[in-house]
Amino acid sequence: SEDFSQQANTFDLFSPDQGVVSKQEQNEFLPAFSATFIQNDHQFRAAYSETVSRPDFRELSPAAFTNPETGKEIVGNPDLEITSIKNYDVRWEWYFAYSDYMS
Repeated sequence: SEDFSQQANTFDLFSPDQGVVSKQEQNEFLPAFSATFIQNDHQFRAAYSETVSRPDFRELSPAAFTNPETGKEIVGNPDLEITSIKNYDVRWEWYFAYSDYMS
């Protein structure tokens, strides 16, 4: 189980004297499973996991910030929510020579 708590205290972009609080809390069980089945020169793999994506402090603040990659001004949203993600992965690998394989 993973416990998470984050609170961003900032101000409203259009009313700087008005405070804005964005709080997120989560207690989440995030399972993960993987398995490999080997038959001769073939490998079959399967995996499943659950993850989350959480907004960072500046994404929760309605104050403007400059994106370091694009240089654009961005205004955050205090109503953003944590996203739950389910990941599935299935893979087949064929080792047809000592140093050669196809995946």
